[in-house]
Amino acid sequence: MNDDYSSPVNVESANRSSIETLESQIIDLKALGPNLFTPFRVRRYKGAQLLWLNERWLLGNGVNVYDAATRKEVCDWLLETYAVGVRATNQPSQQFTGKSGLMHADRYGGSAGTPQGGSGRCGIRGRFNAKGIGRTPLVSDYMDDGHKNGFMPLSEALTEAVFSEIIDLETPHGSIPTLAILSTGHEYTFSTERGPEPCAIVVRPNFVRPAHFERSIFFGDAGNKTSAQYIDALRVREAVQTVHGARGRADLPFQSPEDMFLRFAAQVGACRANRLWQGQFLSSNMSMCGAFVDFGAFRSVYSWQRAVGLSSQVFGKEAASMRAAYKSMKFYFDKYTDGVALHPKSFFDTFEQKMEDKICTSFQESCAEGFLLYDADRPETSRNYAKLLWQYQTQQQQTMYRVGITKHWATRRPWALHAITAANGRVNVGGEINKYVYRDAEAKLVQELKSEIEAHAGYADVELELAMATLKNWLQPRPHLFHEVIMRRAKNLCARLKFGRTGNSKKVKNFIDFAMARNRRHWPKRPRHFSMSAQCTDGCSFAIYGYLKSYTKPKVWVHGHVFGSEATLFSQTLSRGDLETAGAEIKGNEFRAFIDYRAGKAGSEVQIGKCLIKLPAPMFKYLA
Repeated sequence: MNDDYSSPVNVESANRSSIETLESQIIDLKALGPNLFTPFRVRRYKGAQLLWLNERWLLGNGVNVYDAATRKEVCDWLLETYAVGVRATNQPSQQFTGKSGLMHADRYGGSAGTPQGGSGRCGIRGRFNAKGIGRTPLVSDYMDDGHKNGFMPLSEALTEAVFSEIIDLETPHGSIPTLAILSTGHEYTFSTERGPEPCAIVVRPNFVRPAHFERSIFFGDAGNKTSAQYIDALRVREAVQTVHGARGRADLPFQSPEDMFLRFAAQVGACRANRLWQGQFLSSNMSMCGAFVDFGAFRSVYSWQRAVGLSSQVFGKEAASMRAAYKSMKFYFDKYTDGVALHPKSFFDTFEQKMEDKICTSFQESCAEGFLLYDADRPETSRNYAKLLWQYQTQQQQTMYRVGITKHWATRRPWALHAITAANGRVNVGGEINKYVYRDAEAKLVQELKSEIEAHAGYADVELELAMATLKNWLQPRPHLFHEVIMRRAKNLCARLKFGRTGNSKKVKNFIDFAMARNRRHWPKRPRHFSMSAQCTDGCSFAIYGYLKSYTKPKVWVHGHVFGSEATLFSQTLSRGDLETAGAEIKGNEFRAFIDYRAGKAGSEVQIGKCLIKLPAPMFKYLA
């Protein structure tokens, strides 16, 4: 892929070290073949502003953004390279500056055929891509204006950053992260009801979609060797043959389509356990490594009941959509691998069952991680607990409701949290006494859950009250992540931002940090028997307050970053030796420490080796 993008500063030579550190860890999409890309011209936005930088991801990948020079290096590179756009017909030329240059859109297809030729609003340069840069040549004229204008509302960029962070930290294969949010400095009317909205660009590392191995059969012309359809067929053949011949390569983490879809099933199972919903499963919204991509339809749902959204979107019924995607990929892999059948017929015949089995296993594993109260000598207690929750969600799936909220959203449907906290079958919600009608099977399972928790507490020598608090927190809904709620909050923030103001980035950071602290529920690998009571974050470090087995043993679990002989925790520096003295777990550029803390009027503090670290006040408290 050739790139003649011009800018006033030679960013690549000036900022080589940090940028190369990042790019060395990201796939080069050119490996999939020369027909993957189509070029288009862009110009730099004059009023662009860096609104948010994913400090956590950068620190975890070896880029120390606490260093002022390194931070400036990364910020300048982002603005110079990715704050660009395709000028729309009604967009004033004064919004742009500098010479035009090239970016590339990647071609991909879909399981049922798609009118789009690939990325319609995303441009690639180097190992990263910018989403929201305007209309690319791969946009179909048959799409509605809301999908073919190529712009991205700032409110959508904010929610994408929040969900990508939460999914990355709560699921086994994570998400493709949002590296940065850039304001373009212009507005666009996405709907007449809402009026003009500020636009943004989201910068992400490159990734391979399953849709890169599928045709886009409804896009462009056909009939000759320069047509869009002919090039699209070449693109799929090159991609399939590349990964088929590159099994085991570190830069192309591919073993087989079956392995890929089993990772997707693991993701779906973990999300279902945590009541997080992608919407309809699409091969274009996943990465080949199993990570989630694109979060426009992501949301939290209230319970495990069968939520129904737009056409083909049903919470709990993802296996059917996964089967359609697998069938599509099977066809193209079989076609372009010289007749070698890579896909056992037995696997295809039993695909949905295999997917459901993997979803079930991942669901139960996620539940076990979410409620680490079992005794190490009695692991069957955790398995029993997880199996009961799986049976409960199966019962819940028999009830259907349309997504959306009302004023009394918490009173509409029965949920295990209410049943467990109810007194004589009656629940007090929002000052009203409500009776929930449970199926007999549901009521029986809830009682079994309560009995199982009592048994867990006895085996592990954990106070029953603390054990019940842990269960309640696990079952507690996340209403701030309901689609309507988080979008309303994001739009309200966008309405308060003024183009070019220096305080914009702080307001956006506060919004994302609050969303993380308020909505994070699942902490894989947290210390056993540790019941969480509160948490806080500054976007880079985390502190999770709680109790070990009883309310008389307060502890804090802190997450920070390590660079050589030094470490950082809430912007404070300590030595690697201090971490080792405190028994911290160090992995790569990150560390975790489980220690005592002292609470005072000025806030909490922890002693790590010889260093005294001050912790911020809790931003969110769990149920008591």
